Amino acid sequence: SAANTALALHAAGHNSSLRARYSTDSVGDFLYTAATELGLDVSAAVRTDDPGTLVEILLSDDGVPSYSFHMDGTADWQWREAELATALYKSYLF
Repeated sequence: SAANTALALHAAGHNSSLRARYSTDSVGDFLYTAATELGLDVSAAVRTDDPGTLVEILLSDDGVPSYSFHMDGTADWQWREAELATALYKSYLF
Protein backbone atom coordinates (compact mmCIF):
# COMPACT_ATOMS: atom_id res chain seq x y z
CA SER A 1 0.00 0.00 0.00
CA ALA A 2 0.96 3.63 -0.31
CA ALA A 3 1.31 3.92 3.45
CA ASN A 4 3.75 1.00 3.61
CA THR A 5 5.85 2.53 0.83
CA ALA A 6 5.91 5.94 2.52
CA LEU A 7 6.89 4.34 5.84
CA ALA A 8 9.67 2.30 4.20
CA LEU A 9 11.07 5.43 2.55
CA HIS A 10 10.87 7.28 5.87
CA ALA A 11 12.63 4.42 7.67
CA ALA A 12 15.39 4.59 5.04
CA GLY A 13 15.96 8.24 5.93
CA HIS A 14 13.94 9.98 3.23
CA ASN A 15 11.36 12.69 3.81
CA SER A 16 8.02 11.02 3.19
CA SER A 17 4.61 12.47 2.66
CA LEU A 18 1.31 10.64 2.41
CA ARG A 19 -1.47 12.39 0.55
CA ALA A 20 -4.55 10.40 1.46
CA ARG A 21 -8.19 10.81 2.41
CA TYR A 22 -8.70 9.68 5.98
CA SER A 23 -12.13 8.93 7.35
CA THR A 24 -13.01 10.54 10.67
CA ASP A 25 -14.30 7.17 11.91
CA SER A 26 -12.27 5.10 14.38
CA VAL A 27 -10.27 3.33 11.67
CA GLY A 28 -9.45 6.58 9.88
CA ASP A 29 -8.46 8.22 13.16
CA PHE A 30 -6.17 5.28 13.94
CA LEU A 31 -4.49 5.40 10.52
CA TYR A 32 -4.07 9.18 10.55
CA THR A 33 -2.62 9.14 14.07
CA ALA A 34 -0.29 6.25 13.23
CA ALA A 35 1.01 8.01 10.10
CA THR A 36 1.63 11.18 12.10
CA GLU A 37 3.31 9.40 15.03
CA LEU A 38 5.53 7.42 12.64
CA GLY A 39 6.80 10.68 11.17
CA LEU A 40 4.98 10.92 7.85
CA ASP A 41 4.03 14.34 6.56
CA VAL A 42 0.22 14.34 6.36
CA SER A 43 -0.16 18.08 5.78
CA ALA A 44 -1.88 17.44 2.43
CA ALA A 45 -4.17 14.75 3.83
CA VAL A 46 -7.92 15.19 3.73
CA ARG A 47 -10.11 14.34 6.71
CA THR A 48 -13.65 13.36 5.74
CA ASP A 49 -16.85 11.98 7.21
CA ASP A 50 -16.96 9.44 4.36
CA PRO A 51 -16.65 5.96 5.87
CA GLY A 52 -13.36 4.10 5.82
CA THR A 53 -12.74 1.12 3.56
CA LEU A 54 -13.40 -2.19 5.28
CA VAL A 55 -11.93 -5.56 4.39
CA GLU A 56 -13.37 -8.69 5.95
CA ILE A 57 -11.24 -11.82 6.02
CA LEU A 58 -12.94 -15.09 6.81
CA LEU A 59 -11.24 -18.43 7.24
CA SER A 60 -12.89 -21.65 6.13
CA ASP A 61 -12.77 -24.71 8.36
CA ASP A 62 -9.63 -25.82 6.52
CA GLY A 63 -7.94 -22.43 6.94
CA VAL A 64 -8.46 -21.00 3.46
CA PRO A 65 -9.11 -17.24 3.58
CA SER A 66 -11.81 -15.44 1.66
CA TYR A 67 -11.91 -11.68 1.33
CA SER A 68 -14.74 -9.20 1.10
CA PHE A 69 -13.96 -5.57 0.25
CA HIS A 70 -16.40 -2.79 1.16
CA MET A 71 -15.23 0.25 -0.82
CA ASP A 72 -18.31 1.93 -2.31
CA GLY A 73 -18.56 5.52 -1.12
CA THR A 74 -15.53 5.25 1.16
CA ALA A 75 -13.01 7.97 1.94
CA ASP A 76 -10.11 6.76 -0.16
CA TRP A 77 -12.23 6.46 -3.33
CA GLN A 78 -14.00 9.83 -3.19
CA TRP A 79 -11.31 12.37 -4.14
CA ARG A 80 -12.76 15.67 -5.26
CA GLU A 81 -11.14 17.94 -7.82
CA ALA A 82 -10.37 20.71 -5.30
CA GLU A 83 -8.79 18.20 -2.88
CA LEU A 84 -6.54 16.83 -5.62
CA ALA A 85 -5.50 20.31 -6.68
CA THR A 86 -4.52 21.15 -3.09
CA ALA A 87 -2.64 17.86 -2.60
CA LEU A 88 -0.77 18.31 -5.88
CA TYR A 89 0.11 21.92 -5.08
CA LYS A 90 1.45 20.95 -1.66
CA SER A 91 3.55 18.20 -3.25
CA TYR A 92 5.45 20.84 -5.21
CA LEU A 93 6.25 22.61 -1.94
CA PHE A 94 7.59 19.41 -0.31
